[in-house]
Amino acid sequence: MSAFQVSDDTQSTKPLFLISGSIPYVTYHFVSAVIKDFKLIILNNPHTYEASEDLYQVYTTAIGTIKNLSDKLNYAVFFLSSPDDKKTLTQLLPKLEKDSPRTIIVIPVSQYLEYLDVVEQTKDLPFISYAFVGDVFGTTIPPESSYISHVIYTAKTQKTAEFVGSELVSIFPISLEDSGKGLQYLLFSKEKRERIFFFFYEHPQTIISAIHILKRLDSDLQIVSGSFPQEFSLLPGHAQLEKNIQKKTNLKSSYIDDVLEGFEKGIRQTSYPQTITQKSKKKRKKKIKRAPSRHFSFPTTITIFMCSILLFLILNIMITGAGILFAKQAVASFQHGEFEQAGKKFAIAKESFETAQPVVSLGFEILQKLPLPHISDTYQMFMSGVTLTSLAADQFSQLDAIQNKKMTEDSLLTSIATLSYLYFIAQSSPHSMHLPYINSFTDPSTSNLLATADVLPEVLGYTKEKTYLILFQNNGELRPTGGFIGSVGELRVHNGQVEDFTIQDVYDIDGQIKTHVEPPFVVRRYLQPHLYLRDSNFSLDFQETATTAALLYKEGGGHVVDGVIAIDYDVLKKIIEITGPLHLPTYNKTIDEKNGFDFIQSTIQDTFTPGNSQKKGILSEVFAQIVFKLENTQTVFKIATALPKLIEEKHILFAFKDPLLQEIFTVQKYGGTIETTGTSDKNTLYDYFSVNEANIGVNKANIQISRSVSLIQKMSSSAITTIATLTLDNTKGDEPYKVFIQFIAPEDSSFRSLVINGKNTPTTPAITSSRLYESPSFSLPKDTELITEEYKDKTIFGFIYTVEAGKKDSISLQYSRDISLPTESFEYDMTYQKQPGTSAYPFELSLEFPNTFTAHDLKTGSIAQKKFSSSQLITKDVDIHVSFKEKN
Repeated sequence: MSAFQVSDDTQSTKPLFLISGSIPYVTYHFVSAVIKDFKLIILNNPHTYEASEDLYQVYTTAIGTIKNLSDKLNYAVFFLSSPDDKKTLTQLLPKLEKDSPRTIIVIPVSQYLEYLDVVEQTKDLPFISYAFVGDVFGTTIPPESSYISHVIYTAKTQKTAEFVGSELVSIFPISLEDSGKGLQYLLFSKEKRERIFFFFYEHPQTIISAIHILKRLDSDLQIVSGSFPQEFSLLPGHAQLEKNIQKKTNLKSSYIDDVLEGFEKGIRQTSYPQTITQKSKKKRKKKIKRAPSRHFSFPTTITIFMCSILLFLILNIMITGAGILFAKQAVASFQHGEFEQAGKKFAIAKESFETAQPVVSLGFEILQKLPLPHISDTYQMFMSGVTLTSLAADQFSQLDAIQNKKMTEDSLLTSIATLSYLYFIAQSSPHSMHLPYINSFTDPSTSNLLATADVLPEVLGYTKEKTYLILFQNNGELRPTGGFIGSVGELRVHNGQVEDFTIQDVYDIDGQIKTHVEPPFVVRRYLQPHLYLRDSNFSLDFQETATTAALLYKEGGGHVVDGVIAIDYDVLKKIIEITGPLHLPTYNKTIDEKNGFDFIQSTIQDTFTPGNSQKKGILSEVFAQIVFKLENTQTVFKIATALPKLIEEKHILFAFKDPLLQEIFTVQKYGGTIETTGTSDKNTLYDYFSVNEANIGVNKANIQISRSVSLIQKMSSSAITTIATLTLDNTKGDEPYKVFIQFIAPEDSSFRSLVINGKNTPTTPAITSSRLYESPSFSLPKDTELITEEYKDKTIFGFIYTVEAGKKDSISLQYSRDISLPTESFEYDMTYQKQPGTSAYPFELSLEFPNTFTAHDLKTGSIAQKKFSSSQLITKDVDIHVSFKEKN
């Protein structure tokens, strides 16, 4: 092209797009994505693009021509990575102000301080937005381009990832595909957002979180101890970066994770052409010319040499033994909560191991040549111990800070990183299972809880003070999301410390509520005409319960809260089990995990009147004794170890006002939400089931209730018919159990029949209008009232039933789904959701399928004679997967 001229005879209708400057990999990828749809002016870009009549690749000499173009610019993207790029932008500002094209200024996050003045200079131009792009990774990105690329590369090619010790390294990853997708979104989307955008994922924020995800995606990944490579630069964390930018520019920023594929998918899409393994260098054998001895005889030389070797080996064995001794003493100190002593002893053990390790490794290498049993396992366990000892020596100062109640945000995150590493070690090496305390970190619930680690500073009030409403749910009187709310607490936290914690009787709050809030049908008809805080948890979804509870708490004189946390008595029982018996001076009573629940229940029940302070008093005294026990840091860590399981089993539920924060907890199934069922297609058939009980008998009858659930499903070519059976055993009880039962099924389900104790039970639509059932002339229908309603993407079948004391009843509900089974292979995915507050109970699934298919499953059940069977003990939500293949 001899001259730079945009207008031509073809009169192309393509929009005019200016792209200036270059950021490695990002710019080329973006240009390649848009090159066919625009008339492009490529300015100051080192890449060469395929020739086109709509492409003009020019350099700084053409800036004057661009400024004077009569053609209007429709879009512009400026990639800033050098002073020349900044200068070019400044020179073209008059053209931008004249045309007002939709403009993005892209700044590498590693150079953000160099270009904040550009943001200040241009922020008054409303058509300009800013993208701070992080460290790009992908198949074509060299591993040396950034630390995260280096980590992903070694994980993919060498199956290893380095934990960098006490360094809590911040990372800013973005896949190459997402960088291009994000730029196109900012340019062409009409959605209004902030002016500054972060082109890196909100999570993960630290290298340990990234390694956690890598390990989850590849169970063979080995975690090793290492150090941060000096060739990569360190940046402040996400929160600090955001503060720095806002302080300088006075503009708010946001992430665009909701329009991106995400970190995990980016990793899956990243591959490298060949696997690189570390090659051991073979030592060449050199011929040694021996000179004749002049001073010693040959036997004397050999003797001295062998004695020296023996003495050297004995010395190293003694050093290793000393290291093991100090490591054992350090573990004992850790168990007693003496973190300072543990840290000192681990430091000595670390020095001992590092001194002896070369000789020990050589010795094991020699011994592996001999037919000795388990020598390899012993060596691997030794190496795991060395790695863990090294880590412990570096990290125990953080634990000591926690013990002294000086937990900063950095110490919190570093401690979380330590726990994450322990989890990785436990998962990646079976040899480490023999090491003290490591097996405590192998439970999957620990992994899920660690996934929320990045947001714990926000939850614990490090960014600003947080206020939480605590709902104490008595699951001895079961309700849809846990149990009767007898007491509430208000918790204020700031910088990881509890500023204030008060407990109130729920009736104190309810007595202040003056406005009418319409309750659910079951509450109004069977309990009272108004909705109070004590009955705010009749929704199936805890997020709805939390919203209602926070509203009623405020109506009753409480504060506006940042979140709602529900805990039931199983949590209290577990804590007392860990702390040991609690003495309650006011009641002259010592309670433990066996009698504590009954004593609290009887004390509250015997002295109960609305507003009576006895309930508040006993709970306050129990919690005061627990807080006293928490002075022992060993107890704190035991409780912390027990929390993941309690949360996963839904004895603790979380709801946060911040939707982004809540999304993280919801993904981990900590929010008590009703899961969305996928839309069935030709490849996957999605199914769902849950059963929910609400004790409306104003008693604690369900303490003595045991339950079991079974599903019998029959697949045909045109439908799936299900018989769901709930068995309630009240043979040990002395009170009737009046219960509102809800069977929750997929939205396309149709009711067929209700069978109780083997007998068909006639049903009639439930009378839910208060004008009817509160009428003086109202009389109960003879048939069982059945509620059939749509809730989100579910169908609910609900009815009232009473299990008399000393009885055991079987309640079966049949429903069907009009679904045409595919004629080819497909997947069957069922989600069974546990009701919060319930104890473990058995669940059985029997799935009969047509003889035109074969079923394949190795994890969740067994297959025999055209029937898939699965038996589970329901302690948490369960996913069941079966593959069906068409017979040849």
